[in-house]
Amino acid sequence: MQPRRIGRFDVERVLGQGGMGVVYVARDALLDRRVALKVLPPGREDDAADRHRLLREARSAAALSHPNVATVLEAGEDGGAVYLAMELVEGETLAERLARGMMSEADVVHIGLGIARGLASAHASGVLHRDLKPANVIVGPDLTPKLVDFGLARSPKRAADVEERLSYTGIVVGTPGYMSPEQVRGGATDARTDVFALGIVLHEMWSGDVPFGGTGLAAMSSVLYDEPRPLEAKRAAPPELRDLIARCLSREPEGRPHDASAVARVLAALASRTGPAPAVDPAPSSARSLPLAHTIEVVRSSVQPRTSISTLVGRETEILAVEAAMDAGHRLVTIAGPPGIGKTRVAAEIGRRATERGGRMVSVALGNMPTMADLEASMTAALRRAGGSSSLAELLALEEGLVLLDGGEGLGDALGARLEAWLKIAPKMRVLVSSRAILRTASEEVVVLAPLPEAVAVELFVSRAQRARPLLAIGA
Repeated sequence: MQPRRIGRFDVERVLGQGGMGVVYVARDALLDRRVALKVLPPGREDDAADRHRLLREARSAAALSHPNVATVLEAGEDGGAVYLAMELVEGETLAERLARGMMSEADVVHIGLGIARGLASAHASGVLHRDLKPANVIVGPDLTPKLVDFGLARSPKRAADVEERLSYTGIVVGTPGYMSPEQVRGGATDARTDVFALGIVLHEMWSGDVPFGGTGLAAMSSVLYDEPRPLEAKRAAPPELRDLIARCLSREPEGRPHDASAVARVLAALASRTGPAPAVDPAPSSARSLPLAHTIEVVRSSVQPRTSISTLVGRETEILAVEAAMDAGHRLVTIAGPPGIGKTRVAAEIGRRATERGGRMVSVALGNMPTMADLEASMTAALRRAGGSSSLAELLALEEGLVLLDGGEGLGDALGARLEAWLKIAPKMRVLVSSRAILRTASEEVVVLAPLPEAVAVELFVSRAQRARPLLAIGA
């Protein structure tokens, strides 16, 4: 029987149900918002392994902040029953969309790119999904996909934990038909396991059929021994997409792209030719239309970024995600989010940490720059060391530090193309952009700042208030 209330959430209706849990549409009575509320299936509320799995899903998804990953709001317990409250994503599952028929090339590429970017964010945070399939992707009305159901997710660092490698029915984890060969064998998994599943999903989106046939054990056997079904049985595929899917479906992990970010780069290049990507602009339309002064501020530093009265609270996960992406070799990272959410402060903290490790950091506040000439002039001034008079091209070729660009939305899409060109000249330079809008370039990695949880937001407010007025006393 459907419960009326779980914790502070008023249950409205069943959204979905499966062997791993029941998901309800519920209303948060405190914050007056609708959420997706996941609980364990009837009769399994007291199962220790199932409770562990649901809490693990909460921990895994809560570590991520990305527009292509459904946001975990909180986890809790009510009367001994564990629940997980998540962002309620409007739309349909990718499985439901595939059931309606073939998808256009643009839709395949753009939805695939969003899935790859969501997975890349997870991989950068050290999280593997391990159960990627169309039923675990929700596609919004604007074709923005969001990954859900991290119930089988884990950190690669826990590979020695036998429980993590077995499901709760004694079968290796995953969904037959979307499992990698190493999952079928019960072996070690890493980011390339998710890449294999992504290849299956891309194949299905393009051809309308999964590459390996059968169900249950037959599907698992097919993954191990059969060749994939033809990708182009119904229509020809772009060579880049065909080659990408073939590499993703390599039986040996060494033959696949090393993680989802490598897949995203190929799909981003394809997307640039198939039309504008439907990815969500983190800034609301009203924010994009605000008139801003045409200002240029240049700050050069080899020790510290600009100081700020703002205290950094509750953003360690996003900082680690940016640092992990750069450590993995990504040289263009965008911190995106609406105005006032803390993008500049997070970027400054990353710059500060880089200089503490002995690196060089330069910072350029873009504002709403009217021309590329202004950007080039400010970059030249920022990169030029004392007494130097080199051209921008010469300075870029020598630069080995981290460049912070604050306010990237001011130059629109042209900024992304210019940064791509500069990175080719500067093989050792890294760029961190803080912007309301993503750049939509092939090599860009995106970390989105979501609103802080209520308790953390209150802590930040109190910290800022007391820093501005040290004698301020705040009572209950």
